[in-house]
Amino acid sequence: MLRSRLQQARDEGKLKNVPMGEVDGLLFEHDIQRRLGTENLNSCTAIVVLCGAAAILAHIAPRPANADPSAAVGDAHMISKLVELKAKIIEYESAFRQKPGPAGVIAYAIFEGTPALQSQLDIVKQQFTDWKIPFTYRSYAASNQYDSSNPARGTVLVDPSSNPIRVYVEDNLVHQLAKS
Repeated sequence: MLRSRLQQARDEGKLKNVPMGEVDGLLFEHDIQRRLGTENLNSCTAIVVLCGAAAILAHIAPRPANADPSAAVGDAHMISKLVELKAKIIEYESAFRQKPGPAGVIAYAIFEGTPALQSQLDIVKQQFTDWKIPFTYRSYAASNQYDSSNPARGTVLVDPSSNPIRVYVEDNLVHQLAKS
């Protein structure tokens, strides 16, 4: 049976999971063998901010639960989650002062060939530009259906267990960063 990198980390008891709607982090000096990950993106945005000593992961739904489906509500929700992300960066400030880093990875949904939430993606890109954090972005196909042929569908994983630190979107390596 095929297993994703995230599932392997979970099976080994080494996964710090970030559920939908949450922002959480990992200081590598305390948790060098743990991985930071999220799953079931469906049409959500996942954002990783990492440096050589820490990583933060946000799993952001297109809008709050039971909210009006308008773009304005979704955009406001994204902005509020970016405020939470910035608060976590500040909480981890001493780690983020170390080199190398910080750097960002943005995983976003593609639906019928175009970004599912273009305005939210633009908000995130602009915020990273304003924060002066270089970023990489990677799309994934939006789906709410489990695909047994791709157990990594809808997953993001930060793996600091080796040097360099690796960030995977659906088990595809999208970013590497040397440890401090």
